[in-house]
Amino acid sequence: MNRIRITMGEFKGRWVKTRKDAPYRPVPARLREALFNRIGGGMRGVGFLDVYAGSGIMGIYALSLGCAVAAFLEQDPTVVRELRRRLAELGVSERAVIHRGDVLKVTRNPASRAYAWAFLGPPFAVTNRTCRRLMRNLAAQGWLTPGAVVILQRHVKSGFAAEAEWEVAAPPLTHGENTLLFYRKKSG
Repeated sequence: MNRIRITMGEFKGRWVKTRKDAPYRPVPARLREALFNRIGGGMRGVGFLDVYAGSGIMGIYALSLGCAVAAFLEQDPTVVRELRRRLAELGVSERAVIHRGDVLKVTRNPASRAYAWAFLGPPFAVTNRTCRRLMRNLAAQGWLTPGAVVILQRHVKSGFAAEAEWEVAAPPLTHGENTLLFYRKKSG
């Protein structure tokens, strides 16, 4: 069993347990902390979308920092069961929504709620083209509030470039082989 420590917010000091053989790679601790130090003040009362949720640690951090609701998109049924257990252990099941299925298929459907923040943490094997398609789905199907920020985790050598209708919302954060890219849909 691996453990991830929550270092800020309501759940500061709590541990989230994950399997050693888990089919996902959590965002490295330093990068996660740098991200939430940057955006943590913007969590209170808004919605947070954790796409390719895996352990759910990004949405759990958002909940810890006061977001009203976190939605988790994950395909693996075993990972979804573990995520439900984690959320119940933290006592936040009522502030969480889990969508199980292929993220491209799920996001092709209209959203029941729009989110101010969307974290996309795809496996490094997922192509840049697929990431751009996912961003298009989120914007077109009402998953994002006006002015929402999409945070995309990629390998530092991925060479990702968003489509023309997206603008850079903040400088990237990089640690090791991971980089976080910040985008906002252009208005108009």
